[in-house]
Amino acid sequence: MKSVCRLWVLIVAAIVLASCSSSDEDSSKNKIEETTDAVAQKAIESIKQPIEQAKHARELVEQHNKKLQEASKQQQ
Repeated sequence: MKSVCRLWVLIVAAIVLASCSSSDEDSSKNKIEETTDAVAQKAIESIKQPIEQAKHARELVEQHNKKLQEASKQQQ
């Protein structure tokens, strides 16, 4: 818990210090935005990947069930 709080304090301090810089204000914003976008993209991919895997698994199960139903109909 303490390490998480320390991490947040460091992040906030870095953002505050970056925002106080008047000479490189635009480049700091761009770097922050690029970093934020990169982190957001990684988060999106980490969320989408399990969803896509679950969809694929569902399709495989549906195909298997369909084959089983067809086989049982042929036996009757």
